[in-house]
Parts: sequence; structure tokens; C-alpha cells
Amino acid sequence: MGTNTRKLTLCAMMAALATVLLMAGALPLATYCGPILAMLPLAVTAEEAGFSWAVGTYAVVTVLGAVVVPEPEAVLVFACTGSYPALKGPLDRIHRRWLRRAAKLALCLIALSLSYGLAVSVLGLPRETPGMLALLLVLGLFTFLLLDRLLSRLILSWRRKWRRLLGFDRRK
Repeated sequence: MGTNTRKLTLCAMMAALATVLLMAGALPLATYCGPILAMLPLAVTAEEAGFSWAVGTYAVVTVLGAVVVPEPEAVLVFACTGSYPALKGPLDRIHRRWLRRAAKLALCLIALSLSYGLAVSVLGLPRETPGMLALLLVLGLFTFLLLDRLLSRLILSWRRKWRRLLGFDRRK
């Protein structure tokens, strides 16, 4: 089987899994859990297939989510933040730690602002008070830092254990 065929197969499977996990956002009180869970297969895609394949998979999951997921807010959150697993690799290659963290937090602030702006203007959600907006921003940044840590651990675990167990290290 050719390299591109293997990558396409992996991306299709990961897109299907991510779409199913995104549907978890339709459960009560899980609007933000679904998009985070949907990012996990994209981290494996970025690790195995590379940046461009991961971005393509993200686009497919976003479109599929818009069609099949009944919770539009979960799809909106994923559309604004779901590209992070693909961008994590290039961001992690920044050598200066403070610059790497600043770039990641700037990306998170842009994604949160875009998500909030679209939720208010497109979905018609009510505007928050400045105090509540600041609290939501702090909680969003904290959740993003936890997500970054989770993805780092997932990628490390994938490289050390799961890649070999699932047969991804065999070259044909």
C-alpha cells in the first residue's frame, strides 16, 4: 500500500472518530467537552501524516460536524479551536520557551475571541457582562493550558507505546 493511501486511510478513520467524539458536545453540559475530545484523533493525525494532512482532516471534521452534530455551539467551538493539534507541532519547534508560550496563548486568545464573537453574532447567544467575560476568558485560557498538556502527553504516549502496538512503526 502506498504512503499516500496509508495517510488517506488514517485521516479518514481519524476524521470519523473525531466527528463521533464531537457529537459528545450534544450531551447536556458537554458543549465544550466534545470539541476537546474531537481534537485528540487530530493529534495522532498530525503526528503520523503531517501538518497538511492534519489541517485537511480538521476541515473535514468541521464540515461533517456542521452537517451531523445537533449542537451548533459545539461545532462553532471546534471550528475556532480544532486546528490546534495540527499547529502544535510547528509551535513546539519554537526554541525560546517564553516565545513558544506567548504564541500559544495568543493563538488561544484569537480562537476564544473568534468563537465568542461568532456565538453572539451568528448563533444569537446573549452578550456577557465584562466581569463574566473576563472570567470566561481566564477559564478558557486555563482549559487551553490543560489541553496543551494533555496533547503533549498523548503524543509522547503515542510515540513510546501505542504507535508500536498498533503497527504504525512498520514500513512497507
